[in-house]
Amino acid sequence: MKIQNKTVGFIIVMSLGFNLTGCNENIVKEETLIKNDYNICAMPSSKRLSLALQQSKTALSTTYCQANFMSHFKANLEIAKGDPRSGNLELFGDFAHWAAERGIISKRDKKELLSRYFVPDFVSFKFNDDLNTYSTCSLLPQKNKILSDLDIELTQKKLGFSKVLGDNKTYQTLSREKETLVSILNSTLSACEQSTF
Repeated sequence: MKIQNKTVGFIIVMSLGFNLTGCNENIVKEETLIKNDYNICAMPSSKRLSLALQQSKTALSTTYCQANFMSHFKANLEIAKGDPRSGNLELFGDFAHWAAERGIISKRDKKELLSRYFVPDFVSFKFNDDLNTYSTCSLLPQKNKILSDLDIELTQKKLGFSKVLGDNKTYQTLSREKETLVSILNSTLSACEQSTF
């Protein structure tokens, strides 16, 4: 009887041990999958822009990584700052076009994104277009938002033109243009404020 009890006890202990080992293996497998998923979606590690953009394309080719597009775009802007040159524009244009063709971003988003960083014209507020579309005074409630949007876009253009493309001259021109735009907007909207009193 004692031998039977020892045998039964041994069998129970062994089966518990196998079950715990199986659980442990599942945990390890799950952790490995999570680590691999993280590596698949990882930001580019190359300091060379063309290779970094290729790393981003590889990561963004995985469906569940595509929500990270803007993080990849910004990471590549930072990488490009290490070697500013006019040829970087073509690389970013190709990257945005690739993303739009695969439905990661829309064609409209592609155009706006590239315009915000690399087009020597403001997209957040086009003075002549917006004044022709709306009456001047109707812009008064939006004044603070317009000014904030212009500040944000000028910062983006500084990064795009001055830091990524190495074109400080265009950035300085845009900076002066923005100041002129703000001055005209303030003067125009001040007249609207006075007429409402």
